[in-house]
Amino acid sequence: MDQLKNLGKRVRALRKARKMTQEKLSELAEMNPKYIGEIERAETNPTYTTLAKIAYALGISLSELFAFPKGKEAATMKETLTAEITAILKRGNIKQAKLILEIAKTVERCIR
Repeated sequence: MDQLKNLGKRVRALRKARKMTQEKLSELAEMNPKYIGEIERAETNPTYTTLAKIAYALGISLSELFAFPKGKEAATMKETLTAEITAILKRGNIKQAKLILEIAKTVERCIR
């Protein structure tokens, strides 16, 4: 499959996992919502700067943007859970974020 199509599908999957509209993503990335649609439909070849803005708006690194999942596992459980946790952290305050971090660290120690 074409790399632009893979990229477009990846942007769309990440956006939807975060329950974001194209308009919201474009607002956070400071670009035109039509351009987000063009990227998702592989109608344009975005620049590095554009991709960096999109990654930042999605709350991920550029390398995560290019971490293309294989096959039907494209919307993996881990990716979905990570997006949900990120959304909870963004809505909460610093005290809640610290508590969530401590819980995650405790769980990590328990499953080692």
